[in-house]
Amino acid sequence: MRPSHSVLRFAVVAALFSAPLHAAETPPVKADAKTFLAVPFAAGGDAPDWMGVAVAETLTDLVVQSNADNFLTLKQLDAVLRRRQERLNDARVAQSALELARVVGATELLAGTVTLKGDQLTITGRWIRVADGAQVTEATLEGPKANIATIAFDFGEKLLGTKNAAGPMTKSSKAMEMVAKCAIELDRQSVGPRARVVLTGERLESAETICQGALNADHKLALAHAYEAVLLALHNRYPDARKEAALAQTFKRYVPMAPLADSFAARRSGDVAAARAALETAVHERPGFLHAIGYLAEEQEDLNQNQAALDWWTAYLARAPGHPFATARAGRALARLGKPQDGIALTHKALERSPNDPELLIELASRHIDANEFDKAEAILLNVERVTPHRPLAWLRLGYLYQRQGKLPQATEQFKSSIKQGTEDDEARLRAVAYADLAQIAGQENKFDDALDSLKGAAKEGMHKLPCDSAELSKYKGKAPFDRVCKDAEKQPGGLVDDEDVVGVDVVQ
Repeated sequence: MRPSHSVLRFAVVAALFSAPLHAAETPPVKADAKTFLAVPFAAGGDAPDWMGVAVAETLTDLVVQSNADNFLTLKQLDAVLRRRQERLNDARVAQSALELARVVGATELLAGTVTLKGDQLTITGRWIRVADGAQVTEATLEGPKANIATIAFDFGEKLLGTKNAAGPMTKSSKAMEMVAKCAIELDRQSVGPRARVVLTGERLESAETICQGALNADHKLALAHAYEAVLLALHNRYPDARKEAALAQTFKRYVPMAPLADSFAARRSGDVAAARAALETAVHERPGFLHAIGYLAEEQEDLNQNQAALDWWTAYLARAPGHPFATARAGRALARLGKPQDGIALTHKALERSPNDPELLIELASRHIDANEFDKAEAILLNVERVTPHRPLAWLRLGYLYQRQGKLPQATEQFKSSIKQGTEDDEARLRAVAYADLAQIAGQENKFDDALDSLKGAAKEGMHKLPCDSAELSKYKGKAPFDRVCKDAEKQPGGLVDDEDVVGVDVVQ
């Protein structure tokens, strides 16, 4: 386990939660349920990148409305893309669609190309079985650019071989354009239990302008209302955000982003019971809503309720057998329950589905640390550090390993490297933990000024419960600068949170 600062922040939060719904109470599993992922289509000809995102949103919506199978959201896909330094509208996403589908545990992939020549739009796509890459069906549909919303919907029905009574998300091409651009603008903003605000200032203003444009074009576009709920929550307008999320569900279609936004707003307002209830209701209404199940599992992880976390990951795997990350997280829960070898075995199973995945390899290294198999963990982490784009978590985790072994110079080097590598907005939690660990090392080495600077760094990155009570640092209590840093951090609103979605790796072990 990490030093005490990694878990202290959960103590107060845990006391606020009511008894959770048990994973065993989730709806029965559909025996032949598939897990669909629609990736943004490649943009061809003169097609702008938002068109590819719009088609993916439309296809996901069709799967959601059928309520027959599991679905993976674009927000889940984005959690993987962040670590690859890619975005939803990145051309590389379509090029690596099958690999991405395996990483996120999809069994069915919907991918293709949207091409624009003059005013003529052509959507060509395939339904691919992920296990062997075989094509299930293919479809092509053409029409005027001005009808993209209805063309994408008709194309989806043709590809999936279904008829959907809910109809298109919108019939307005302008609304479709703006809501797709809105999704791109918000792609880095998580709405999960650990979500921190990453959209601020001009970036937030830009997102608001674009997302509002979708509502101006079609005030009945449910997805746009759900995104508006997220934006209101970012402005701390929590009651308004929750009303907007509720409004999104009144247009005769189910919108997964709405309960996610509702939960996000409730949690940020401090109503953690309501946040959980929103997710639980979502799972009952859409049993294949894997994103919500994953958030419920993550919540229990953060509360150190390891059996409950295991139950939720088991529920996830009942819906999506063999899902790589859910398998690995179930392994984490087993390790926390005193079964580290079982955790290692499960993580190896996860890697069978997604070989050489850096995040899963970091998980495997963590399980070896749980089992005190330090040499194996070190070898894995050193190999992950060679992967590009870099995974700063590998440096953080290796620093922790060295810290446990008393190799303080090596640990210091790793922690500093993790801070240097972790430059993204959603890596603030990682940087905070690294700074906190550096503070403890400085305390062990009796370097007060260095310890103080590192604590300030952790606080600046969002850590509000600093390790001031740890054995390494408590000796400085009574020193005015030290006491002030510790107390000032606790006074800040909110708390240390991260931006890790279902497929993310938590950075506090």
